[in-house]
Amino acid sequence: MAAPLPLKPALEMSNVAQHSDRNAGRHNARGCIVCTSQSRAVFDLLARSLYLLVQSESERVAFGVTRGFCSFHMWLLRQIGDPLSLSRAWAPVVDAWADDLQRLVDGPTDQAIEHIASALRGSDSCSVCEAQRATGIGELTRLVAWLDTPDGRSEFTRGEGLCLRHLVAALRVGPSPEVAHFLLGDHVRRLENVSEDLHNYAAKRDATRRELINEHEQDAWQRALLLLAGARTVRDVMPE
Repeated sequence: MAAPLPLKPALEMSNVAQHSDRNAGRHNARGCIVCTSQSRAVFDLLARSLYLLVQSESERVAFGVTRGFCSFHMWLLRQIGDPLSLSRAWAPVVDAWADDLQRLVDGPTDQAIEHIASALRGSDSCSVCEAQRATGIGELTRLVAWLDTPDGRSEFTRGEGLCLRHLVAALRVGPSPEVAHFLLGDHVRRLENVSEDLHNYAAKRDATRRELINEHEQDAWQRALLLLAGARTVRDVMPE
C-alpha cells in the first residue's frame, strides 16, 4: 500500500487554550468532552476519506455518486486538504453536478428545484454527520452511566464539562434524577465561575490594571464560548 498522503493538521478541533481549574490546577481546556470526541471522530473520518479519494478511482466514483458530504463537512475537508488532493477529490462531484444540471436545463424549473434540493447532502444523508451523531450517542450513554457513580461525578467536576447543547442531549438520554440534578448544578457552577472571571478581566482592563489579570481571567472568554456554543467543528446533529 502506498504511504499515506501528507495532510495538513489544520482542522481545528475544540479550543486548546490553557486555563486553570479552580480545584485541580492547570490542565488542557479542550471544552465539552462530547464535542472533543465528536471532533476527533470527524477529523479521523475526513482524513481517511481524503486519503482514499486521492488513492482510489473507485472511491472517487462513489464520492461523485453520493455528491460528496454536506456543505459544512466539505468545508472541513478543505481545511485538511491541499489543492492537489482536493482537486482529485472534488472533480467527480463537480462532474456529476454538471451532468445533472445539463439534463435539467430545458426542463421545468420546479423539476430542477426538486432534483437539486433532494440531491444536496444534508445532515441526514452525510456520512460524516452520521459518524458524528453515532459518536455523540455513544459518548453520552457512557457519560450518563459513569455519572451514576460517586467517583464519576467527582472526576467530572475536575474535568472539562459539557457545552449547553450536549448538556441538553445528556438530559435527554434519561439519567437518574440524581445525575440530572448533578449535571445542571455542575453547569451552573461552571457558568458562575466563568462569569466572575469575565467581569474581573473587563474591569481590570478598563482600569488599566492589566498586571493584575490572572490566568483564570485571561482566557475566560474562550471558556465561556466553549460552555455556551461547544466546539466550532461540531454541528447540531444530536438526537432529539
